Amino acid sequence: MTTINLDVIWIYYIIINEKYTKRFYPHYFYIEFEKFFNEKLRLKIKDDIYQYTYIDNIENNDFCLLKKLRKIGENESYICRLIRNDSIYEFKAYMLETKSSKVTIHKSIFETNNFLMKRDYSMIEYAAFFGSLEILKYCQFLN
Repeated sequence: MTTINLDVIWIYYIIINEKYTKRFYPHYFYIEFEKFFNEKLRLKIKDDIYQYTYIDNIENNDFCLLKKLRKIGENESYICRLIRNDSIYEFKAYMLETKSSKVTIHKSIFETNNFLMKRDYSMIEYAAFFGSLEILKYCQFLN
């Protein structure tokens, strides 16, 4: 006989609420709640994970990368990591390689900062948020 903790069910109903689905809570807690999601929601979450992250496959319960990114709790994109670390040389190389002067920082399933979960940001806004002075100076040069 399987017992289900009522707290788990209560939390499940909270995270599938529209307010929290917009903030990717079901995606973030996919590992814990996968068995509660119906097939339609499971497929949507997987599609979103593939679309909004750099994870190509979470099949066969291979959740190592998902767990790692969740533990970091920040936007997992390469450009975001460069900005957060104020890695100016790598940032310049990336900008030259991509031949782009403007980059949009898209919302991330793994972002845990409420402010950054609200919308997409320009790279200047993202750099300002993290106090990445060298990258801010370089972005000023780009404009």
